[in-house]
Amino acid sequence: MLHYAYWMDQLFISHGVTTVRDVGRPLNFILEARKTKSQRRSEKAAIYTSGPFLDGSPPLFGMPLWGEPQSYPVSTPERRSPLHIN
Repeated sequence: MLHYAYWMDQLFISHGVTTVRDVGRPLNFILEARKTKSQRRSEKAAIYTSGPFLDGSPPLFGMPLWGEPQSYPVSTPERRSPLHIN
């Protein structure tokens, strides 16, 4: 488990790593990395992600990183998903 970054691609492949799991990186960044991999048909490790952290209220990881929230505060069961639709 790691925070994926583009510069890691060659290291993974050269050391035989074919799959990685990102923990906590902004979801848009990971989805863009997956899209780039499939469009270029390049040799990169497959990326699995947990997405943003679900956090308490007040959040412990609330400071934005890379322009996106690092976590989503959850104070009630109804708010447990950042994609929750009323």
